[in-house]
Amino acid sequence: MTDNGDDKQEIADLRQQLNVLQQMLQNLHSTAKPSVINSVPAPEAFSFDKNEWTAWLTHYERYRITTKLDTADEKVQINSLLLHMGQKVTKILETKKKDEYSFDTYAEAKQFFTGYFVGTTNIIYARAKFNRRNQKEGESAQEYITAIVALGKDCKYGQLEDELVRDRLVVGIRDQKLSESLQLTEKLTLEMTVNKIMQAETIKTENQELREGVHIGAVKNKKPQKQKSSREQRNRPEKKKNRNKCMRCGKEPSHPRTECPANNQKCRKCRLIGHYGSECRTKRINENVQADQSSTDNSDYELYRVIKVNRVQRSSRFRMTLNCGEIKLVFKLDTGAEESVITSKDYEEKLKNHYRLKPTRTVLAGLGQNRCPVLGKIKIPLEIGGRQEVIKAYVADTNENLLGEPALLKLQIVQRLGNEIKMIDQVRLENKRSTKEEILAKWPEVFKGLGKLHNFQHKICVEEGAVSFSIATPRRIPLPLMKQVEKEINKMVTQEVIERVDSPTEWCAPMVVAQKKNGKVRVCADFTQLNQFVRRERYQLPSVDETLAKLREAKLFSKLDFSSGFWQLEITPESRKYTAFITPFGRYMYRRIPFGITSAPEIFQKTLYGIIQELQSDWIHVHADDILVTGRNSQEHNENLDKVLTVVKKHGLTLNKDKCEFNKSETSYLGYVVGAEGIKIDPKSIAAIRDYPAPNNPTEVKRFLGMVNYVAKFISNVAEKTKYLRETIKNSTSFVWTEKHEEEFQNLKETIASAPVLAKYDVDKPTRVAADASAFGIGAVLEQQQNDDNWKPVYFCSKTLSDAEQRYAQIEKEALAATWACERLEQFLIGSRFLVLTDHKPLLVILTTKEINKLSNRLQRLRMRLLKFNYDVQYVPGKTFHVPDALSRAPLHEGDRDGDSALKDQEIYINAVLTELSSSSCSEEVVRKHQEEDQEMQLLKKFVVETWPGKPPTAVTPYFKFRNELKIHNNLICYRDRLVIPRALRKQCLRVLHDGHLGTPKCLEKAKTTVWWPEIRRHLKDMVENCETCIKHRQPVVEPMIPSTVPSRPWKVLGADLAYYNGKNYLVVQDYYSKYPEIRKLKKLTSLETIEYLKDIFSHHGIPEELRSDNGKQFDSLEFRTFAKDYGFRWVSSSPEFQQSNGQAESAVKLLKTILKKNEDPFLGMLAYRNTPLSCGASPAQLLFGRQLRDRVPAISRRLVPKLPNHQAIRREMEAEKQRQKHHYDRRHRTKDNAELKAGDRVWLIHRKEEGMVQTPDETPRSYWVKTPHGQVRRNRQHLQKLPELGENPPRNSEPEIMSSPTNKQPKTPTPPVSARPNRTKKPPGRFKDFVIN
Repeated sequence: MTDNGDDKQEIADLRQQLNVLQQMLQNLHSTAKPSVINSVPAPEAFSFDKNEWTAWLTHYERYRITTKLDTADEKVQINSLLLHMGQKVTKILETKKKDEYSFDTYAEAKQFFTGYFVGTTNIIYARAKFNRRNQKEGESAQEYITAIVALGKDCKYGQLEDELVRDRLVVGIRDQKLSESLQLTEKLTLEMTVNKIMQAETIKTENQELREGVHIGAVKNKKPQKQKSSREQRNRPEKKKNRNKCMRCGKEPSHPRTECPANNQKCRKCRLIGHYGSECRTKRINENVQADQSSTDNSDYELYRVIKVNRVQRSSRFRMTLNCGEIKLVFKLDTGAEESVITSKDYEEKLKNHYRLKPTRTVLAGLGQNRCPVLGKIKIPLEIGGRQEVIKAYVADTNENLLGEPALLKLQIVQRLGNEIKMIDQVRLENKRSTKEEILAKWPEVFKGLGKLHNFQHKICVEEGAVSFSIATPRRIPLPLMKQVEKEINKMVTQEVIERVDSPTEWCAPMVVAQKKNGKVRVCADFTQLNQFVRRERYQLPSVDETLAKLREAKLFSKLDFSSGFWQLEITPESRKYTAFITPFGRYMYRRIPFGITSAPEIFQKTLYGIIQELQSDWIHVHADDILVTGRNSQEHNENLDKVLTVVKKHGLTLNKDKCEFNKSETSYLGYVVGAEGIKIDPKSIAAIRDYPAPNNPTEVKRFLGMVNYVAKFISNVAEKTKYLRETIKNSTSFVWTEKHEEEFQNLKETIASAPVLAKYDVDKPTRVAADASAFGIGAVLEQQQNDDNWKPVYFCSKTLSDAEQRYAQIEKEALAATWACERLEQFLIGSRFLVLTDHKPLLVILTTKEINKLSNRLQRLRMRLLKFNYDVQYVPGKTFHVPDALSRAPLHEGDRDGDSALKDQEIYINAVLTELSSSSCSEEVVRKHQEEDQEMQLLKKFVVETWPGKPPTAVTPYFKFRNELKIHNNLICYRDRLVIPRALRKQCLRVLHDGHLGTPKCLEKAKTTVWWPEIRRHLKDMVENCETCIKHRQPVVEPMIPSTVPSRPWKVLGADLAYYNGKNYLVVQDYYSKYPEIRKLKKLTSLETIEYLKDIFSHHGIPEELRSDNGKQFDSLEFRTFAKDYGFRWVSSSPEFQQSNGQAESAVKLLKTILKKNEDPFLGMLAYRNTPLSCGASPAQLLFGRQLRDRVPAISRRLVPKLPNHQAIRREMEAEKQRQKHHYDRRHRTKDNAELKAGDRVWLIHRKEEGMVQTPDETPRSYWVKTPHGQVRRNRQHLQKLPELGENPPRNSEPEIMSSPTNKQPKTPTPPVSARPNRTKKPPGRFKDFVIN
């Protein structure tokens, strides 16, 4: 919004451009007749309705050709187009970042605007709309034909367009007889169809006018009534009104319609059923009208007269705007009208989609009994002055809406006094204020939940060459807040504020959590690194003087605050990658504009201003993230408020009902108080100066004079005005305060707090905030740079620190001063970039570039409160910081503001830690007692409170590098927000941390939020690794694969196993080299049966050198060992419960089950497998027999000729394939070698769930003989978990010990217990002899 001066300048510039354009046209067309060109009227300005663009452009093209403008220079044609369109075109070009110089030709400009207003046509939607378009009730033929032709052009039918338009006209007209006639016409064209439809409507209209003798549209004109003859007057008896008489038959008393004798009788005058002619209230009507009005139903016959009262002048006093829901309707008030009427135009345009039109047989008549066509009746809710009633109205072809007597009385717009009807005092309606509860009830959707702006997505622009920032591990969260944080994140996901991300992202920020004063948490992300590269937008706000000028007549005010405003604006999908952040529950990224992006305030304010500008009202103003709604009275204010809330609802936004203010008599705005009494300076802006206390000593006088000298350049005769005060600080004079000193002091305060010292706030001038903190107060001043480069104060403020705040460290007090000042001056600072001045140098980093999570809890919260501001920090030496320093040492005693008392996060958190530890032996009292008794802790406390020496004693040397993070709280030594545990309690505290037997990472995270001492990480890791309970439940480590060696020839090494499928048992044998399988069905599961089938297989292919199997009783038997010895092969069994060592046989079993399951003839399936090439390129049959077996697949004869394969090459390929398998297996399972065991080690047998002791390693890799309470067994290393040695991890009920410095001690091998009974040599059964493949 611009001021009046800018508007006048813009109009003057446009007029100058028009004069130049006309001069150029005259020079270019000097040969044309001036009278012809000047006589061509210029087209009206464009309405900026997209539906009117094509028609307006066509009209402008005619004007352009007529005036020969088409031969002019391209720039002239472009400017002529922009000029004739109107002033709004400038805003459209600014939105698209274009101007008149962005187009090279007129055609390019025309194409741009056509695309803007018309856009891309959705052909599917256009054709569906075309096919559904029928002639509406009351719609003329010309209107219907025009609409169909326009819709047909959008459908892009091409050569079929005329035929399809013709068909639509024929089937869509309301006259069914005409439609049938047209369908029977041969060779019907579009032109013939249009002519016949137009002719039919013309004939029908003319006949109706001739028969009725009156024009329907003339209902508003008064028509003289026909004089009755004297005979008619004599024969008509005079009737008196009798309200107890039946209106249908005229008999007394009145009775129900069903009992009336005229119920089924036809009137001889109007030809309607339901009343006698003697009681008819209309003139005799034409038979044609009778046909239109009659109906076959037996509904009640109703007849009302609507009288147009011409005595009421056309004045806004007798017209009123009423609310119908969110729709505005203008009514003419007519107490002489018996019913209310809605125009058919308003119904079609505003009400049709909301209220259903019901049919009626009512006839409406105006003056002279002129009938008015009635389309139907509706019931609509009307509201005025907070009162809402449902009103019955008739929809008719009238010129304006009419509010009749019943509705006027029902809405209490008028009241009946005896025989007179008078208007209720309109002032009472105008001054009736809506309560907050009424507004919330009327607009529930606007004040509910989190909204989202429709059709808007913001793109975060990042500078080229930006260096991405990403962290891989989440920052710690205090354990007391963990559940609340998870709940808040889930809520944000449900609200579609954030979404989970699983793919890698270049940007990933840490999460920051802070507690609110209501106990809930706020989840944000630290975008400090990203903000260095985000491009910000500069948005120009309207000037303060312009806005204040529009507020002078305002009497009522409402402030609207958006609910989480940033979260109601969506960001583009490609921008979301920049907002990714990591949490302990996974990674997420924002879908809405996040809190903490530096460009967010400008984007939100610019977008909000653009939305409210749709209203183009001088009574609605936007500043920062608030909307100010005003009005001269309650009615005007409520109308403006309804407009704003309608726009807010239309765009999908929501407001925060707790922060909104309604119907206030005055409000503060940019340092002023605006109200019914006018505009005045906000007393709060000078309260810090006005209430500055009188000095009590020379030091305080010097401080006050320093502030005076700071603004002395704006005060005349400052030396004369400070004469008496300067006398009090002379060394030779004792301090005396008299009336003249008090008078001079008060005069100086008044001078500082008024012009010319105090300046008016200007949104365009550079701004800075100077803030300082003393031991007990905060002071700040808002300053702006004037045109002479001098800085003038705009707003003074100060605050007394609470008892808790006075105990803050000085750096925290300084940060609190800057934060409080920015929040106190928020209405001046939001949306603009400003400077924060401080005399504390560490704030230069703490408030700008340092990562939030590296700050203490209190500084984190202060930094997060500053995220919504766009500021830089500058250091100023304390000796020149006069005004803030003086205000901070004489602060105002005001109450806690903006939740300053909630800045106790660190105390709250440490108390939560103490509460968490109180249930164990490490309670607060125990920790405090041991810290007091421990000499090391006492020495440490001394250095923390005082100063650390350059070379600390050896006892506290481990703490030296953490000295800046150590502090004292409640007489306890703390590291950041964690308790420092004395040496005597550390082992006991480790056990408490390991409660629940969580892993090392979880225990470390718990320790990070509770306790601390040097090397706690290493101590805790050792504790978890040596916990027996954790070891016994620990999952075994997957060790790297040891692949089996490829045999040197076929049928050298076989694998055998038994399979069970579909109630039958099978013997499966497969060659390790050729993968050639042999399968036999077993009748019995005995060793002899198994041996017989193995002999059969060996008789076909020969005896192998080695046969591998599991430890089943069919193989691990005396008969089988005898068989192996007699046939000369070696039998090898796999390890118990470790099937990987006989993987080839297990693979063959799977193959068998697959073939039996999928093939009707398993023999053909086995043949197919034996003929299928392996990864080496040869089939099992070729590798074993040197030839391909003949099957049902056609093949060349020579392929069946035996040919020995190259076994050396094949063996190399097999070895390479096994190495590839090993590589993928190791990588997929993340294998890791277990530590080797030695004799005497205590182990836990995973599958047997019992302890044992290693006796001796087996000759095969990863295999050990273990002694258990139930005997000696051989197990693979993967089935054994090493237990700590006895005495290495004492039981939990033992007394706490002082943890000594760690040393590298070798574990002692425990001596096996000596049995009291004689020992005998024990030999394990052969079936437990495990075998590991080399």
